[in-house]
Amino acid sequence: MFRSLSNLNLLSLYRLLGIPANLFCNQAIDGQLLFASIFKEITERLMPCSNINECIEIVEPYLLQMALKHAKIYPSKAVNQMTSLIFNNRAPVFLPKVSLSDRQLERNFAKEIGTTPKLYSNMVRFENLLHYKINFPDKSWTEIAYEFNYYDQMHLIKSFKKFLDVTPSDFRAGNFAI
Repeated sequence: MFRSLSNLNLLSLYRLLGIPANLFCNQAIDGQLLFASIFKEITERLMPCSNINECIEIVEPYLLQMALKHAKIYPSKAVNQMTSLIFNNRAPVFLPKVSLSDRQLERNFAKEIGTTPKLYSNMVRFENLLHYKINFPDKSWTEIAYEFNYYDQMHLIKSFKKFLDVTPSDFRAGNFAI
């Protein structure tokens, strides 16, 4: 699992909660601090649950209510454009230009998504690479590395270490939530 939240979840958190996603990266957040009014109620209702479906039935109405409350919170046009461009490119390497200056875009991106555009792009590329390997298990890591615009095998190994803390040869899809 990635050390930071997955790319779509970052944008979804901003839209759902109205809280900048960078507040959620790589740290535990006490739910009571965020939702003092409903946290105790949800916790008490979840305590007797015996399976995940019961938990979902309890939490879902609260999430829907929050989503409606913050329905008008959207990332800036430039950030939305950048995430779309990155996400729709199978192996993004160069970041496309958008309407903001590079530094302004980076600040807005970090606030709304929780990471820099470059790291987001690397996360998307790495996630796409993993899905590709799962779908084509007979392809070698070297072939896949070049298909996804990694300079060489060492570049791919560094990404594996950074995101999963394993090497490509130690990667087993069943050990990770992909």
